[in-house]
Amino acid sequence: MALGLFLSAIAAGQTGAPAPAAAPPQVKQAAPQAPALGALVFSREELLYHLAPGSKQPRKLVPGRYPALSPDGARLAFGKPRQDRGGAAGLMVLDLARGRTQMVVNPGPEGIFDISWSPDGRRLTFLNRGDRDQVETVNFDGSGRAVVARGDFMVHQPVWAPDGQSIYFHDLHTLFQVNLTGQVLNRIPITDLTGKAESISSMDRFAPNPVVPQLWAFTMGVPGTPKFERTFHEPCDALFLYDFRTKKRVRLTPPDMMATYAIWSRDGNFIYFQGYREPHYKEPRPFRIYRIAKDGSGLTEITKGEHPSP
Repeated sequence: MALGLFLSAIAAGQTGAPAPAAAPPQVKQAAPQAPALGALVFSREELLYHLAPGSKQPRKLVPGRYPALSPDGARLAFGKPRQDRGGAAGLMVLDLARGRTQMVVNPGPEGIFDISWSPDGRRLTFLNRGDRDQVETVNFDGSGRAVVARGDFMVHQPVWAPDGQSIYFHDLHTLFQVNLTGQVLNRIPITDLTGKAESISSMDRFAPNPVVPQLWAFTMGVPGTPKFERTFHEPCDALFLYDFRTKKRVRLTPPDMMATYAIWSRDGNFIYFQGYREPHYKEPRPFRIYRIAKDGSGLTEITKGEHPSP
């Protein structure tokens, strides 16, 4: 099948892909990195910030969206802000030590979204929206750009598998796994993880644990508290953990908390996410960055902001 055409074929039922498996394929772990333990980047009002390990005072970096800190903490990938609408007007990479920024990818008509690094820190994946959505990869220096998925319908939240050899993303109904040439490796009904239909939005991400690939963090829509529903007139998103080995799903966040954009710490022990709680409901910019242990303990508010990348 031609590179990048599998999504249209999926819609027609002509992929020739194997039958959906009960769980994602087993993947080996990537070679260990030396991450900047405790470092965090995030966005706040179209500006990007870096919070050093042990620091409580974030450092302002550059204007940007969708920040992604490289595994070794040396580079920051991000989207150049657009003045007219959402998305990003290009994919940039900032060398944090030298302060040099390079344009890596120019955007499609609708912009770039959802940037993330491969586990070895060599490549990036991102969503490029135009007439058709495309999941793409590129080396951090701008070389080797490739389309791994394109379709006639919208897809969301591409993330790397822990071994760096495949990418996951979803279309609100199915979680896809594709290799780096666009071959479909797996198709998992989202209801296998969520337990119910029509509970996912474009802000919800499904993220495999970097150490235990069968353990997944994700967010989905649930009924909000009475005050939440009176304030927003829509469901609340909550953070969950799903274990493919036991088929068990556990809610991690409290009833009054909105939670989206989940991402694992490099050691696989914590989940970072953006969200807010009842005291923040009526604020103009309510989002905070939080961290929680994978067992649900130690919920901590870190700072105001969105799109955390540890």
